Amino acid sequence: MFTIRDVVAIAVRIEENGEQIYRDAARAVQRPDLSSLLFWLADEEAQHTKWFEDFGKKLPQQAADPALEAMARTLLHDALGPKAFSLDEAELALAGSMEQLLKAAVEMENDTVLFYEMISGFVEDEKDRTRLGEIIAQEMEHSKKLSGLL
Repeated sequence: MFTIRDVVAIAVRIEENGEQIYRDAARAVQRPDLSSLLFWLADEEAQHTKWFEDFGKKLPQQAADPALEAMARTLLHDALGPKAFSLDEAELALAGSMEQLLKAAVEMENDTVLFYEMISGFVEDEKDRTRLGEIIAQEMEHSKKLSGLL
């Protein structure tokens, strides 16, 4: 089962993977405008990683509310199922065209939004919940920008 610390670790991994994927894609594309956008997306993901790492450091060692922690674990387990997200590094690496890459990246961003919306209900501190909402809005903007390139 999952704990809130596990959730934060998953979010950090999502953001780290996104950053790496965007940096690799940015170096591989020939269009400077697209490369610039992909590097910008990578920088955004790096900022998100930092926030989740800092957030994780503030978490208590033990759950303040064991019942809430148990419910969070169950919801996360049910939501993630056997495959957490529709995109992984191998899928992007095998993308045969820029269009496939963009479609896969849009799907990754949309899945990330859904995941963060799901966990936002478990973030108790108002400032942290507000910042998570800002990250969700940024991820939605990423999806919009990527969709605009298709």
